[in-house]
Amino acid sequence: MSGQELWIQQDGASPHMGKDNPQFIQQWLNRNCPKWRLATQPVQSPDLNVNDLASLFRSLKRRVSSRDVANIDVLQQVVKDEFNKYDSATLERCWRVLAQVYRLILENKGGNSWRLPSTRIRVGYRNGDPMERSVRPRLIRSCSQWLRQHTNEDGSVDVSGMG
Repeated sequence: MSGQELWIQQDGASPHMGKDNPQFIQQWLNRNCPKWRLATQPVQSPDLNVNDLASLFRSLKRRVSSRDVANIDVLQQVVKDEFNKYDSATLERCWRVLAQVYRLILENKGGNSWRLPSTRIRVGYRNGDPMERSVRPRLIRSCSQWLRQHTNEDGSVDVSGMG
């Protein structure tokens, strides 16, 4: 990472934000990691947590809550046991969803006015289609240009007007 620019995304929803949090983080980054930038996602922006996207947390919570848990140690073990019961196909679908979300976010310049084609993801997995792991260079250049145009002097990104 030495010498490379790095973008850090943080959730912009109020429960995740403290007072002046983005400004504090960016100032710290400017002093300590000058090539690192902070991008605060707007409220209602696309979710980038694979566990939330694929409803894995909700499913795991349902599994764990059906078990008898006496203390934190037992809870930790129950969570591990229940997670380990997921088959590889379920976990692969989670990662396929996340890969598709990344692509859609890039194609929509960070906006969230798209719908996830989850059926195609499931069908592709069943048919043995390999998961696409690359992004077209033109899309990368377009997104890089957008970021440069919308980066403020303090390193924050102006996300107003995102689709």
